[in-house]
Amino acid sequence: MRFLRISGKVSYGLISVAVLPALINIVTGGTLLPEVLPWVAVAVVVPLVIAVQIATDWKAGRSEEALIPHASNLRDRNPHFSGRAELLDDLRASLGRGVVALVAQPKQALHGMPGIGKTEVALEYAHRHYAAGDYDIVWWIAAEDSEQIPRQLGTLCWKLDLPVGDAEDKVSAAFSVLDRRERWLLVYDNVRSEQEIARYLPGSSRGHLVLTSRNASWSPSTNALRVDVFTADEARDFLDKSIPGQIDDDLDALAEELGRLPLALDQASSFIRRRDITIETYLRLYKSNPADVLDSGDVANYPRSVLVTYAMALAELREKSQAALQFLWLCSFLAPDGIPESLLEHAAPVLPQPLRAVAANELARLNLYGLLADYSLIRRQEGGVLGVHRLVQQITRERIPPGHRGRWLFKAAEALNLTGRKDPELRTALIAHRREVSRHQAVV
Repeated sequence: MRFLRISGKVSYGLISVAVLPALINIVTGGTLLPEVLPWVAVAVVVPLVIAVQIATDWKAGRSEEALIPHASNLRDRNPHFSGRAELLDDLRASLGRGVVALVAQPKQALHGMPGIGKTEVALEYAHRHYAAGDYDIVWWIAAEDSEQIPRQLGTLCWKLDLPVGDAEDKVSAAFSVLDRRERWLLVYDNVRSEQEIARYLPGSSRGHLVLTSRNASWSPSTNALRVDVFTADEARDFLDKSIPGQIDDDLDALAEELGRLPLALDQASSFIRRRDITIETYLRLYKSNPADVLDSGDVANYPRSVLVTYAMALAELREKSQAALQFLWLCSFLAPDGIPESLLEHAAPVLPQPLRAVAANELARLNLYGLLADYSLIRRQEGGVLGVHRLVQQITRERIPPGHRGRWLFKAAEALNLTGRKDPELRTALIAHRREVSRHQAVV
């Protein structure tokens, strides 16, 4: 709009070049330096008029922007944040590509299993780039309950001194400000689905959006970036900051036992600090009573323990599909990686309902895998195999109804035997799973 206003001033000046000499000649009757004076006037007056109008317009535009203050509602930065350098670089680059595309909202979704660190990555990104001056407005929105989003956008309006009325006014007022601004970032944390929050996303493409979600399904207009567990080095660095003075081998052992899941490592380090125990003691307690240990250990800025977090996810899954939950029960007794997708099809005859009906139908099997992947409870890997995080397996086993655990362990053994008979080429790949089933049988 400013470009259009300035262009109008220049156009006005050019018109004056043609009109002003004629007016001067009319007023003077063509007697006062008729050939020279009009053009001298043009040469002096018109550029001066244009310059004054452009300067006035520019100042007005700057004042209009200055009327809108900077705003942020970020909670404190995590002092133990470690690693994730490549992920943070990818996030910034992905948002940058959205700006260049122009036709699409620069929108980025961070997705992954519960406790993987999606929120912490988004928080660190927001803090870094707000402190660096890349954004003037950074607003964090808790999006798990989408009906609460208008209230949070209303708080942004209040921060910007905007008068608003009902929920719809709050949303439109906030987005009206963002539509006139650049250099803003909205973070929607813990989004359940893209469709659920679509009406609460700004239409402007002048700023950035970051969404965090365990849901892996996103539209093509959203850049989806998967957040994985820590690397071995990242896990060691994180634990070294949280519980300093430990031996590297002990830190590595703790990280591997908990599958390098950031929330579990944060909870474990809190457990160790508060009780002033060694890593060796923690691991002994965890192996003898995993459920109680996973439900202990407070984590700053995270409202639930690892156990409760996954228990809630499993409860939601039960409401969606009992067959999907049964398949997760079956997988909880196998090795965490390299589970053949074909195992479910081959094992159909020995499985109970409703899982048996799903196992016998290709489309139903694909839908089941997709549902579990959307909940980030399984990983679909290359080569037609699945992976389940070891803590998901541990908590799933703990949540199998009393009296059914031995039955599903037996079903896991039957499924492996039947799969090996039907597809001899898989026998080598099944060795690790047979070994894991035998380990569980030894302790039942």
